[in-house]
Parts: sequence; C-alpha cells; structure tokens
Amino acid sequence: MCRKKERHSMFFCMLSLVTAITVIAGLIMGIVVMCERKKKDEEELERYLDGVIQ
Repeated sequence: MCRKKERHSMFFCMLSLVTAITVIAGLIMGIVVMCERKKKDEEELERYLDGVIQ
C-alpha cells in the first residue's frame, strides 16, 4: 500500500512539474508575441505618418 502511494505521489509531482513548465513556456511565448506585435504596429504607424506628411 505504501509503495502505491509513493508511485501516485511521484506521478502527480511529475505531472505538476510538466504543467508548470508548460505554463511558463506559454507565458514566455505570449510576451514575445505581444512585443513583436507592438513593434510591428509601431513600424506601420511610422510608415503611415511618413506617407501622410509627404
């Protein structure tokens, strides 16, 4: 009985670790995408303003 609990505990510990790593990776990807989108928006705005001024 004790070994069975240890296996379940180890399984849930590993599952928690994989879940945490997945969440962190998703967060990092979200930040990167937001930064790229902001940079793209700023470049488009700059091109638009340059076109309007000329």
